[in-house]
Amino acid sequence: MLCSSNSTKIPIKEKMSMSRPNKTLSDSGEVIQSGKWNASRDWTQEMVFRPLYNCYVFHETGAKFGTYDPGEGMWKSENEKIAFRINSMEWLVNELIEAINNSEFALNDTKSKNKEKKSDKEKSLEYLKRLEYIQDNLLKYIQENQQRGSKKIIKINEEKFKILLRELQKIRRNLQEFVNNSELIYFQKEADLTKDEMDEYIWKEMTET
Repeated sequence: MLCSSNSTKIPIKEKMSMSRPNKTLSDSGEVIQSGKWNASRDWTQEMVFRPLYNCYVFHETGAKFGTYDPGEGMWKSENEKIAFRINSMEWLVNELIEAINNSEFALNDTKSKNKEKKSDKEKSLEYLKRLEYIQDNLLKYIQENQQRGSKKIIKINEEKFKILLRELQKIRRNLQEFVNNSELIYFQKEADLTKDEMDEYIWKEMTET
């Protein structure tokens, strides 16, 4: 089992302008204003929304099936599918890290009345450390290389791979909930979405924009 270790934070690429609490979304939808920040909608979509969308639509599918397209999968060799699955897993981890780094400063840092429960921000930073450790140790954890004569064959440890993929899917869905709680990428009308409804909302928002 992969265990956590200390990690180095990837810097946020852009600066954000802060706003006073209780601002509202403009009618045009071009500017999002909440209690924690005031940012352009385009920046938010690219830096927070798109990584989560890519994880949900592309990387999780690629890691599971070795392709995005069922028809294309029929013509891929087993080695090509394995390489695609590993690459998709690497991208999944990378984009989850990016989504956290680009949103954690604005996540809810208030603990619940139950002092033993951590705030969304604390949980996201724990996820970040976990993801950065996974990123550094991914290949040696999921790969099982075999030697056939002079040829090196790459294999996947399917049990470990499935466990890790389920963990990453859980992190992605929990992160969506954290950003929803902070009204970071969802409007007020989406404040009470379930995790399944958030997945559907991400798909519609990114494909219809």
